[in-house]
Amino acid sequence: MIKFNKGYNSKIVGVIISIVFLCNTTLYSCPVSEDTLRLHIGAGDDPSNREPDTYGRFHDIATELSGRNREGYDVQCKKESIIFPTFTHEPFTADDILLLNDASKFSYTRYYIKIAEEILGMKIDDPQVFKRADHENWIKSVLIITRSMVLYSQYKEEKQILPEYCLGHSLGFQTALVASGAITFRDALEFTKLSTQEADRIGQELGLCSANLVAEPGINLVALVSKEFPRVSIRTVYSDNKLSVIGLKEDIGELVEFLQHEAVLVNIPQVKQTFAVHSKYLREHSQKIVNY
Repeated sequence: MIKFNKGYNSKIVGVIISIVFLCNTTLYSCPVSEDTLRLHIGAGDDPSNREPDTYGRFHDIATELSGRNREGYDVQCKKESIIFPTFTHEPFTADDILLLNDASKFSYTRYYIKIAEEILGMKIDDPQVFKRADHENWIKSVLIITRSMVLYSQYKEEKQILPEYCLGHSLGFQTALVASGAITFRDALEFTKLSTQEADRIGQELGLCSANLVAEPGINLVALVSKEFPRVSIRTVYSDNKLSVIGLKEDIGELVEFLQHEAVLVNIPQVKQTFAVHSKYLREHSQKIVNY
């Protein structure tokens, strides 16, 4: 877990850490400055997480992490936290579109729309923006961060509760860096555009695929995959027997065949073409991100 000291807002350090986040799946946290406010936005790829009443469990994760100290976990030491959502392949809802279209009307959110439109090269109210977002990951990524900051600003305008931490994974971490003052909103969008375009290019060039694997309870799927298929990259670990992997199509195919032969899988996983975010392939094949 990364913790920034208050007032430590170095742009260079923020961008370096942003590069690091692409190559792992840790949940990060950043203490926020005194002018930021409490917010529960949710996280993860499950569309149900967009509903306000489901945000509580993600807030629990944030407060649990922020309540840890050197002596261990102190349940009496929980602190208010913000947790921002990450990338999802689910399409934007009508509420999302309305939220972003209306954001330019208000002084406290207009700035984010202006910067986003400059990065996108399109107006937010252009219907093509959201149509293209369903097929172009970099556009969706920019819009997700923008939506989070618009929501953050709305709550900041309405609520007066100061959080101790901003948290998030992947795009959520980028947003947390912005909300905590570590990097600017423009820097976050420019880096997100670059890294997502690079991840797409590498994924297509190498023919990368991903699959979600679920094994029978009691089977340590993480250890099994790591030992038998080191060429396959473990993208996300949900539990010992449930994880997401990414790799070359032939390697993923061999892995699935092996696990089926060993009769450890609960069901047959669907292998999908993917891009290179959170994998060794992005780190190994992207000189552009290193140069940035």
